[in-house]
Order: sequence, then structure tokens, then C-alpha cells
Amino acid sequence: MIFQKQNVELHGLDTLPDEILIVILSCLTSFKEAVRTSVLSRRWRYLWRFTSGSIELDFDQCIGNCSNRNCYNKAARFLSWVDQVVKLHEGPCVDKFIVRCVHDWSPDRIYDLIRFAMQKEVRVFELNIPYHRFPDLDKFLSISRAVVKPPEDHFGGGLSQLTSLTLVKVSIDNEMMDPSLKSLIVCFCAHLRTLTISATNLVSFEYGDSFDKPISKLKYQFQNVPLLSELKLKGVPCRSLLLWPSWHSEYSHQLERLLLDVPVVVVYGAAFRSRSSFYELPQLRCLKQLELKLHTSAGEGHLFFVMLTTACPLLSRFVVQGYSFSQHDA
Repeated sequence: MIFQKQNVELHGLDTLPDEILIVILSCLTSFKEAVRTSVLSRRWRYLWRFTSGSIELDFDQCIGNCSNRNCYNKAARFLSWVDQVVKLHEGPCVDKFIVRCVHDWSPDRIYDLIRFAMQKEVRVFELNIPYHRFPDLDKFLSISRAVVKPPEDHFGGGLSQLTSLTLVKVSIDNEMMDPSLKSLIVCFCAHLRTLTISATNLVSFEYGDSFDKPISKLKYQFQNVPLLSELKLKGVPCRSLLLWPSWHSEYSHQLERLLLDVPVVVVYGAAFRSRSSFYELPQLRCLKQLELKLHTSAGEGHLFFVMLTTACPLLSRFVVQGYSFSQHDA
């Protein structure tokens, strides 16, 4: 069937209503490709603004490698593009919102990103903006718990639909998380000291910290995580689970998958503990998969991790990868 509009014949996709075209654009794997369709014709110019799929704003993917000479100008263009996306998007919701960029972010710009995520009721939210101050996370998440619908000029529906939150190298202080999250990833957040997690739908938690620190300053605890089954720890945070397992007994017994990226200082600490007459292993009676990355000289300190398997009666998959000290930790 051919439609006539301003004496121009419409064929193929142009015969479809705007609503269907927006659905098609929302299914594209790249948000950048959806935006590029705006050059096809006047009709397509604004359709990307109503997409509801994934908005991924990644500096490296959008700009590519840049030299010191032109990196500043490219970063400025990228940040300007981010501002335009946040300002011009008119759709009621977005499934996934991801921002990754190592360059300068003003507090107002970060606030706008968070407000956008709230307004669009995102389910997956990732911020990778190294070393920039994150607003009050408790307040940020608590808005989603409001029973009364906020005014139109506020934060839309909040974060009641949020299922995955990823914070990488973001500067945040002591926080308590209480969203309806299924997945939570916190990596290299230098100022984070305590992390209390109470999330009844949480299935997977990942925390990563520097290999250079002898002791992790973060104290994390789970208060109400009945569905937690997957735990990933990278760096010094592995120490607490391996050497003081009683601190984690409230949830460790329900884990089904455990992935540990263990630095040399923790490997040696575990080896020393295993030579003691009194040492305790984590309670891992439901664990089915155990994956270890051990950063140490060949074979040193591995006995403790072999004994760790005795605490896992249901274990069906055991993977160990060894890395020499000089490869990573030096």
C-alpha cells in the first residue's frame, strides 16, 4: 500500500506510522545509530527522541582514541552531545541509561544525569565518571520509594523500576542502599567507607577495589538479601570473606556462585591462616560454582583455596587461574 504525502510516494518503512518506527529504533543495539537516522528525512529528524531502549553514551565508543592535542576538544563535544541528549529526549521511559567518560564533569551535569534517569524510570543505570562527586545516594534512591507521585517538574517516577545499578570510580561517601535492585556493581569508589545493602530482590553483587591497598577501608554488610546468589569480589575486599568468614555467615550459606580476584597480600594471608591450628572456612553449603584468580608466585598459598572446596558440598564447577606477582601486583 502506498501513501501520498506532499506529492511524494512513500515506500517500505516510510509507510509505517511513527509509533512503529520508534519501536524499531528502540530495538537498535546502538543509540548512536538511532540518532543517525535523523538525517534520512525531515520526518525521521526527531524520532530518536522518543526511543525507549538503551541510551549508552560512551566517550571511547563515540569518539575513539584521541591524542593529548585534540582530546580536550573531543571531550567538550562529547559532553555537549550528552547535554543535548538529556535535554531533547522526550520519551516517557528508557530501559537502560549508561554514561562513561573520564573527562571533567560539573556537579550540575552529574545532577542532570541522575534526574534524567529518574524521570525516565530506567531499569539499568551505570555511571562511570571517575573521581567526581556523586550526590547524596540515599536521597537519590529514596525518591523511588515515595508513595505520593511527585509534581511534574520533579523527578518523574523516581527509580521504582531500577533493577541494576553500576557505579565505577565515582566519589561517594558512606551510603545505605535500599532499592529494588537485582544487580549492584560498585567498583573503585575511593571515598566509600561503609556500604549497607538491604534489597530483597538483589541477586548479584560485585565490588572491586585497588590491588595496591594493603587493607580495604570499605566495610560492607548485607541486612536483608534473601535472593542473593552471586558474589564477585576483586582486590582487597576478598580478605574479609576469606579470613573472617563469620562476618559473612548471614548470607554466605545461600551463595551459588562465587568469583574472587585475589591479590597477593590476601593469598599470603590465607596461606598463613591455613597453617594455624584454628582457622575457619566460609559457610558455602549451597555453592555450585567457584572461580578464583590468584595473584601470587606459582603454587604459593594455593593450599588454602583447595581446602576451601571442602566447605562446598554441592560444588560442580571449580576454576583457578594463576597470575604471577610481577604480572599484576608489582
